[in-house]
Amino acid sequence: MVRDEERAIWDAVERANRGWLRGDMDAVSELFDPDVRLVAPGLSPILDGREAVIGTYEEFAAAATVDRFEIKERSLLVRGDVAVATYCFDIAYRMDGEGHAEQGREVLVFARSASEWRAVWRTQVPTSGCR
Repeated sequence: MVRDEERAIWDAVERANRGWLRGDMDAVSELFDPDVRLVAPGLSPILDGREAVIGTYEEFAAAATVDRFEIKERSLLVRGDVAVATYCFDIAYRMDGEGHAEQGREVLVFARSASEWRAVWRTQVPTSGCR
């Protein structure tokens, strides 16, 4: 059973990542609970609600062209109806004519309702080392 839950969570994360990379915000929206909270790097600002979180994806997609996005070091802990998924990402993008390369760690907390897993909390932590 845990393996099926893990697969369902990672599938949802992968669908959302593919979605934002191609500008499909409906695919991103499916990942998040309507009452999700986003805590930006540095712990500020805090955004509440799916629409506010999706807005951050829309702003980035409108301003940047992604050249590379790679996921590494996935980790998932499932305990009952709660799960914590983390992964390291490596991204290269262009914004305002300038190239950028960053690494970070995505942290998503999921809650299960009925048979669905939805992210209820999200943050990213800058990092200097992904393997």
